Amino acid sequence: MAPQDLLCQLLESDGKYADNIYLLKKIILTAYLGRLRINSLSPDRKYTLANYLLDDENIIFDFTRLSEEKKEKFLQWLLKSHEEEKETVFLNRYAVNEYRGYSAEVSLNWWGKFKSWLFNKRFDHWTLADISLSLHYQLTGLNVCYGKKGLLIGLNQFLSPPMKGKYSDPDKNEQDSNGNAKRVYITDKLVDRLLSSNIADFDFNNICKKPHPHSLTIDKEQYQSRYEQMHAYRTAEKFHALKPWYIRLFGWVASWFKFGSSKKEAPSKTKRFEKLLKEEQISISRNKETNEILVLEKRPDSEIMVFCGGGPKIFAHVGVYKAFCDAGLRPKKYAGSSAGAIMSVLCYLGCTPEEIFEFFKSIRPENLIYYEKLNVNGISNTNGLKAALDYMINKKILEVLKKHHDKPEDHYPKGKITFGVLEHFRKQYPDCGFGEELTVTATRKLAGETTYFSFKHSPDEEVSKAVTASACLPIVFQPVKINDEEFNDGGIKSNFPTEIYKDDYSSLLESEHGNNLKLVGIQFNNGTERHTLDRIKDKVYRENFLLNWIYRLLTGVNDPASGWEQDRIKLRQHALQTIVLDIGKDVNISSIYLSEESKIKLLETGLKGGKEYIDLRYRKTSSGKYKNQELMYSTFANLFDLLVYCCYRENLDWFERVYQLILQSKSADRSELIEHADQLRKLYFPTEFENKSKHPSFYNHPYKRPSKEEVFKKAEVFVLVYPVFKDLSQDWLMDKADKFIFEKSRFSLSLNSPFECLEHLEKIKGKVHIIFHALHQLIKEIKIEASEENLQLLKDIHDLIKSGSLSMDDFFFEDNWNLSRRQCRHLVDLFKNNQMQELRCACEYFKEGCEPMKVFRESELYMVKGKNSRFLKNQYFEKAEMDEEVYYERLSP
Repeated sequence: MAPQDLLCQLLESDGKYADNIYLLKKIILTAYLGRLRINSLSPDRKYTLANYLLDDENIIFDFTRLSEEKKEKFLQWLLKSHEEEKETVFLNRYAVNEYRGYSAEVSLNWWGKFKSWLFNKRFDHWTLADISLSLHYQLTGLNVCYGKKGLLIGLNQFLSPPMKGKYSDPDKNEQDSNGNAKRVYITDKLVDRLLSSNIADFDFNNICKKPHPHSLTIDKEQYQSRYEQMHAYRTAEKFHALKPWYIRLFGWVASWFKFGSSKKEAPSKTKRFEKLLKEEQISISRNKETNEILVLEKRPDSEIMVFCGGGPKIFAHVGVYKAFCDAGLRPKKYAGSSAGAIMSVLCYLGCTPEEIFEFFKSIRPENLIYYEKLNVNGISNTNGLKAALDYMINKKILEVLKKHHDKPEDHYPKGKITFGVLEHFRKQYPDCGFGEELTVTATRKLAGETTYFSFKHSPDEEVSKAVTASACLPIVFQPVKINDEEFNDGGIKSNFPTEIYKDDYSSLLESEHGNNLKLVGIQFNNGTERHTLDRIKDKVYRENFLLNWIYRLLTGVNDPASGWEQDRIKLRQHALQTIVLDIGKDVNISSIYLSEESKIKLLETGLKGGKEYIDLRYRKTSSGKYKNQELMYSTFANLFDLLVYCCYRENLDWFERVYQLILQSKSADRSELIEHADQLRKLYFPTEFENKSKHPSFYNHPYKRPSKEEVFKKAEVFVLVYPVFKDLSQDWLMDKADKFIFEKSRFSLSLNSPFECLEHLEKIKGKVHIIFHALHQLIKEIKIEASEENLQLLKDIHDLIKSGSLSMDDFFFEDNWNLSRRQCRHLVDLFKNNQMQELRCACEYFKEGCEPMKVFRESELYMVKGKNSRFLKNQYFEKAEMDEEVYYERLSP
C-alpha cells in the first residue's frame, strides 16, 4: 500500500489509538492551513501534502510570528487533551536549538544524546499503530520536541519513501536528509481559525492526496534555479550536512573520467520588468521572460522607539530622540527596559528633548540612592527614583489641566496615576501631546521571567512604580514589590525589548524575522553588539558558565546570560532598524558621577547617530519636511506565488488586487491560476471569518463591508442568474458525472453568494452545449464586471433557453469551447435570428479556437483572406480594412 493511502486509512480508523490519530489530524490541518515553506521556498505542486509529510524529514511549527497569548492557546488546542496518552522519551536522535532566533532542528550524536538525557531534555511520543512483522511501509507514531519558538514534529516510519530531489539537488554532495527543510509559519489569525474549526468538517483524504494550497507548478528548466536557492538558504542558515567524506572523495575521483559531460552555463537573462501596478507606496513589476514578480514597497515611517538599558548612558538616548524630533519624526509608541524605561515614559508624556536633558542633568546620585543600613538585597530603596518619576508625570498632567480648565483641581485624577488613567487622559485631551502607547519591562526575581507593564497588560498598575521596577538596578536598588512579588531590573532578562512590538500587518511585505517595520531601536555597543552585527555568520556571544554564575549571584535571577544572548539575537534581527551607539569605555553602567562634559558628549553621540540613521532613510523636501525614501523589496516566482503570500499576510484587499492582475494577465495557465485562486479565497477568506479580521488595511484600500450599491448589485445578479439555472436541464450536458456537478451548482446559488456556482461549473470537463458554455463564460464575466451589457446578454440567453427553439444537435456539443464575451454575443445573435448556416460555420471555427474575418458587401457574407493568416484567434471583426491586400471568397450557400 502506498504511504499516502496508508495515512488516509489510518486517519479514518477508529481503534485504540483514536485519540492519538486525532492529534495527527490537528498536525496535518495546521500544516495544510499554515504557510508551508520548503527550504524557504513554496512547495512543489508535483508532491502532495502527504508526500511532504511522509518522509524522513521532520517538520517545524514556527512560532516567530505568533504572540505569546496565541501561542499558549495553540499549544493548549493542539496538545492539552492528549497529555494522558503521551509517553516521555529521552534518547532521541534530534533536538532543537534557539541561537538563530528561532527553533531549529539539530541532529544528536551519542554525546548529544547523553547530554540531552543528563539535562532532562525530553520529547513526547504518541503511538499511532502497533508495529507489524511486515516489509511494507509502516507509520507507527509521532514525536514532539519542544522549543521556545517552535515545535519539532517527527513521524516514526518504517521504509519511508525516498526524498531524492525534493529538498536538495540530487547531483550535489549533500545528504538527502539535512533537517530544517520543512517549516510551517503559524500566525495569530491561523490560531483563531484553528480554534473555531471543527476537525470533522475537513476531508483529510482529499487534503492529503492533493498538493498544499501554496504549491507552485515548477517547470523542468526551473529546478536548477530552485536547487540553487535552496542551497543558498541552507548555506546562509548553516543547515548543510555533507555526505560522508569517502562518498565525496569517490565522486571527485569519478568526475575525472567524465568527458564531454560538462554543462554549459546558460547565458544570463536580462531582467526586463514591466509595471503591473504603481502607487506612491508600492509597485509590482513582472519579468517578461521569467514571469518573476518584483514588489517594491516603501518601509513604513518610524513610529515606535525602543530604548535599551544603560544606566548613565541615558543621555545618548536623549540625543537620538532630539534628532528625530528636530526632523519632525516624533514617534507615537515607546518601550524600554531599565534606564530605557525612564526615557520611554518621558517621551510618552510629550516632554521635549531639552526638558528631558535638563531633568536628567538636574538629577544627582544622592537624589536616587539612599543608604541607611546594610541590606543584602541592595544598597538603597527606590523611593527617590519613584519620586523623580512621579514629579515628571504629575507636572505634565497639571500643565495639560491648567491649559484646558480654570479649575484644574476639579479634574485631577483621583487615586494613583495608572496606565489606565493616562490612557483615559490621552483620549480626553487629544492635544495633550501624549504618545499612543507605553510599555516597560521588569524581571520577576523568583521566576526569572520578563513581565510587561502597559495599558494592555496592566491597566491598573501605577506607572511610576512599574518604571521604577524596570530601572531597579541590582545591588544598587532593592527589589520593588508589586502584588506581593519582587521585581528587579528589566534589563536582566530583556535589555532590548523589541519583542513587545510584533508585525502589525501595515505593509504588504514583511521583515525576514517578522519584525514590526515601524520600529527603531537604540542600543549601546557594550563590546559584543558591534561584533554581533559585523559577524552575522557566527553564533552570537553568550557568557560562559562562570560569568553566568557570578551574574546570577549579583542579580538574584537564574541564568541571566540567556536573556543577554536573546538581546544580541534580537539586535541581529533588527540590524537595519537599530541605531548602535559607540559610547566608549569611559562611561559604563556603574558610573555614578558624570561630568557636564561627559553628559554633553553623550548627547552629541546620540544626536549624531540619530541624524545618520535619518539621513540614510529620509529625504529632506523643499518645505523642510523629511520624507521616507527607504525601499523594501521581495521577489516571487509568479503572480500566484504573490497571491499565496497575500493569504499568508491575511489581507483580503491585497488578495483581490493581485487576483485582478491574474485576470488581466495573458499567461498560458491563466485559467488554472484563476481556479486555484478561487480555491484559496474560499479556504483563507471564508465569509464567516472575514468580519473577524482586525488587521489594518493598506494605503487607503481597506476591505469594507458591502455598501448598499454592492448589496443591490448582488441581488440584481441573483435575480437574473437564478431563473436561468431554473430553466436549464441536464440535456445541455452529455457526461453523467457532469450532470451531477451541474445539479450541485444549481443548488449552490444563494442571494449572498450568487457566484458560488462557478466553483462547480469549473469542474465540468465533458461535452456541453455551446450556449451552456456561453452562459458559464458570461457568469464569470459578470463576477468581474456586472455591466449593463453583460446583464442584457444574460437576459437574452435566458430568453433563448425559455423559447425551446434551440437546436440540441450533437454538432453544438463540444468539450473544448473557449469563447470570448464578444463571441458569445455574436453566437446569441445568430441563434436569435435563426441564421443556421452562418451559425454552423462560426461553430466550426470556434471548435478550432479561431474565427474567420468577415466583411459584409452587398448583403453577402465573404471570408477575408490576408497575406499573413487565414484566421485570427478569438477575435471578431464587423468590418475589414479595405486598404489591405486581400481577396474575397464567397461562402458557399
